[in-house]
Amino acid sequence: MNKKCNIVIDLLPTYIENMTSSETNKFIEEHLKNCKDCNKIYMNMTEELKKEEITDSEILKEIKKYKNKTIFIKAIIILFILIVIGINIVNLGFRYYIASNAFKKNINYDIGNNYTIEEYDQNIERYEFHTTTYFGYGKMKKMYGNKLLEFYDGKDHYYFNNDNMTYYIEKNVSLNNNINIDIEMFQNVKNYFDVFKLILRNDIKITNSGFREESYYLMKNDTNEIIYIDKDTFFADIVLKANIEHDKEYRITQSNVGWRLVEMPDISSYTLIEKNY
Repeated sequence: MNKKCNIVIDLLPTYIENMTSSETNKFIEEHLKNCKDCNKIYMNMTEELKKEEITDSEILKEIKKYKNKTIFIKAIIILFILIVIGINIVNLGFRYYIASNAFKKNINYDIGNNYTIEEYDQNIERYEFHTTTYFGYGKMKKMYGNKLLEFYDGKDHYYFNNDNMTYYIEKNVSLNNNINIDIEMFQNVKNYFDVFKLILRNDIKITNSGFREESYYLMKNDTNEIIYIDKDTFFADIVLKANIEHDKEYRITQSNVGWRLVEMPDISSYTLIEKNY
């Protein structure tokens, strides 16, 4: 290997990278044609370079693949966050829609003359054995299961004792059967912004629920009060108020009480023991 070979070998890296001049290229190419040793070195260098290019290409592919995977994961996370935010916004708007309509319809809401009050004891049989009071047509009848407790015919008030099958009468009694629903969750509500604050504080929880197979919006608060809102009218059709001291709940239902529910009951099996005039 002569001095010319050394010069060519030194120039080969820049020649392979196409960084030499045309005259230098001519000089190198003529030498490679006539020098087997230098040509062999040139071939080895180009082979090594190809291997390096292949390796670099594979690394770049892996990097690109990793970047694409990272972008995809980020997109999924962002989409999930947007979906969660969207669901919460829709849920908040839906709850505000129900609560604001309920507030508008039920603040100082007078239930009227025809309605039913059901009083439940907190026990296993509370739905089978509970006190039901029917108000309608200026009359009233109270039952405990199938047992008659009281009856008011618009003038006289009858009280029944089912243990000894007796009753007594209070004559000429005026009965106020017009109840104003006091919905505690709306006592401090003055406007729709207050409703929004109640929802944000989570004082009102709204679920789509039913009472005895009837469909309502169910509103709950933290004062043991449950209100069933009619889906069409947004009126408080049912109000359950838990009496913590006596463990009782009350269901007040606005309804057109049929005359049969408040007609004079059959009291032939009872004995009259007293009349209060």
